[in-house]
Amino acid sequence: MPRAIKFSTDGIIDDIPDFSLQVIEHTALFYIIDTRIQNKMNKYIAFAVAGGLYEYYIDMLKKQDANKNSKK
Repeated sequence: MPRAIKFSTDGIIDDIPDFSLQVIEHTALFYIIDTRIQNKMNKYIAFAVAGGLYEYYIDMLKKQDANKNSKK
């Protein structure tokens, strides 16, 4: 996903705003869940859990990136 690439590499997509990448990621995530789960209620629960876990992962990458930049 784009933000995972942004925070785990240097210089590839640093100039693109986080919000734009977030829209792309969550649209792709919702499409994947929408095509694989048939029950409407389970679909929304799956999206909430997957979206929350992905945002937690991105937050961990941001903190690691901030720590790496502060040591320079």
